[in-house]
Amino acid sequence: RAGQNRLALGSFGREWNSRIDLSASLSNGNSETEAYNSYIESILKRDRAEHGITIIVSQEEAQGVTTKNQLNVGYGYKRYLSERWFAPANADYFEDELKDIDQRITLGGGLGHQFWGNSFGSFSTEVGVSAVIEELAGDDVTNPAFRWGLDYRRLLAANRVEVFHNQSILVIPDSDRGEVLTSSTGFRFALTDRIDTTARVDLNHETDPPADAAQTDVTYSLGVGIKF
Repeated sequence: RAGQNRLALGSFGREWNSRIDLSASLSNGNSETEAYNSYIESILKRDRAEHGITIIVSQEEAQGVTTKNQLNVGYGYKRYLSERWFAPANADYFEDELKDIDQRITLGGGLGHQFWGNSFGSFSTEVGVSAVIEELAGDDVTNPAFRWGLDYRRLLAANRVEVFHNQSILVIPDSDRGEVLTSSTGFRFALTDRIDTTARVDLNHETDPPADAAQTDVTYSLGVGIKF
């Protein structure tokens, strides 16, 4: 029994992959700026199910004034119905007080299709419906929404280069809200089996944002990643 338990624990570990990407920039002289960005991802694959957690934290300060302070936490679950089809469930939390988005909670489910998935990467998409619970400038608003998600990863150059793109689009039928697009695109270059360099672009776009807020917010990151 002890031997079987060790084998089971080893299998569990092989299916659990996590990474942390960190980037920072500091400058002084005529102007002083500080920027920090963290990306945390953990994926657990077990039999016909998959769990994924993503955390993105972006902070910027210029001349002692905070110019960006965003937090995005996402959880995704996939239950495979067949080799290609799966039933997804997702929960997301987003806040950006500088844009008067005190919080946005998205809960939903639907149907997904994996076009391919192997040692060279994966490509899947999903559609569904969600409940969007928002606190905007102190006002509580709840709306239904149609959601479309996409996840693409590809390994190149003998698995030393990874290209990735994931995105989520919320279509909120309320005329005061419109559509919300979030995405993360970039590539990683492996320095060792555990460490790589990362270049990433994070996008947050709202067709009808809260008053006096910009529609599009883009964050560029260049840093170091650690896999475990």
